[in-house]
Amino acid sequence: MVWVNTEWVVQETVLQPGNTAFIANYRCYRNDRVRFGQSATGVTAIYIKNHFDHNSIPTPDIDLIGATIIEIKIGSIPPIKMISAYIKPNLRGGFSLEDFKKLLNSGPNVIIAGDLNAIHINWNNYNCNSYGCKFFNYISKVEGVRVIAPHSPTHLNHSSSDTVLDICVQKRILFNSESHVLNKLNSDHLPVTLAIDTGSFAINSPELFSTNWENFRHILNSKPLPPFQIKSNDNIESAVGTLGKFFKETLKEASKQKFSKPPDRLPDFIRNKIRLRNYFRRIWQQTGDPHFHSEFQKIESEITEDTSKFYSKRYEEFLQDLSPSNQLWRKTSQLQRSFTPIPPSPEGRRRQHRNRPHRKS
Repeated sequence: MVWVNTEWVVQETVLQPGNTAFIANYRCYRNDRVRFGQSATGVTAIYIKNHFDHNSIPTPDIDLIGATIIEIKIGSIPPIKMISAYIKPNLRGGFSLEDFKKLLNSGPNVIIAGDLNAIHINWNNYNCNSYGCKFFNYISKVEGVRVIAPHSPTHLNHSSSDTVLDICVQKRILFNSESHVLNKLNSDHLPVTLAIDTGSFAINSPELFSTNWENFRHILNSKPLPPFQIKSNDNIESAVGTLGKFFKETLKEASKQKFSKPPDRLPDFIRNKIRLRNYFRRIWQQTGDPHFHSEFQKIESEITEDTSKFYSKRYEEFLQDLSPSNQLWRKTSQLQRSFTPIPPSPEGRRRQHRNRPHRKS
C-alpha cells in the first residue's frame, strides 16, 4: 500500500465483488480479478479525496498485471495519471514488460506505484531477483523515467533478508519526491508514503507560516459560501470537500512565511541513516536478534559523527561569511563573553529541596 499525498494506492486487497472498505471523504476505484470458482487475486484499488478534480481511466488490455488508473488534476499542473499496479511473483514468463509498457505509455505524465515484486540493489535491496534484473534493464534505457524507492524494507521476511517491494515509477514528473516506510501496521508488509512537492502552499507545515487570524475572519466574512444541495451521502462528502478547499484558500490569503529562507534540515544521507537506524532498532526490539542490535549501534555512531561534522562545517562556513565590519565584531564579542549559568527558578529550588535525600537520624 502506498500513500501519495492525497490518495491511497492499494494492492492485494483480495476483496470479493460487492465488498468495499469505505473511508470517509474518499472515493474508491478498484479493479477485481475474479475467476469462476476461485477467490479474488491481484486486486488493486485507489482511494482519492472527493474534492480533488479527477476521473477514472479504463485499464489497457493487460493480462498479467493488475492495475487501477485515475487521472488527477491539481491546480495549474498538467493532468497526471496515477496507477496502482500489482504483479504476482514467480510468473512463468517472468516480469511482464509488455503489460508494463502499456501502463507506462498510457499518458504523457504517469506515476505507477505498488508492489511490483521486482527486487534490485538500485532501489535499496541487498540482492536482485529475475524480475528486478529484467525490469531494471528496461527502465534504465527509457528517457524521462525514474524509480523512487524507500530506504528501508517494505516487506519483512522471517526466513530470508527483508526486501523493498513497493516502488514508484515516475514518467516526466519534474517535482521532487520522497518515499518513506511507515511503521504503523502489525504486518509483514508495511505501508509506504510518497510525498510529491508540487510547490503549492505548504498547508501541512504551519510552523513555517504566520497567520493573521483577524484577517482570516475578515476574509471569511467577505466571501460568500458556495451553495449546497444536500440530498444524498455523496452530496455531503462533496460539500465537506468544498468547505475544506474554501478554508485552505482563505488560510493561504491570511498567512505569510515566517522565514525568507526556511530552516536548514539535515542532509538526505543523514536522514536516511536515521530512518535505517529506527528500522534496526524496531526489528531488534521485536526479535531480540543481536545482529540487528550491533547494526543499530554501528549506524548510531555513524549518525553522531556525521551530524557533528555537518554542524561544524556549517558553523565554519557561517564564520567565513562574516563581514569584517559590525558582524565580525559582534560575533567576536559574543564568543568572548563569559558564560553565566542561569539560576533555577524558586519553584525549581523548592523541587530540588523536596527531591534531596534525607539522612536518617
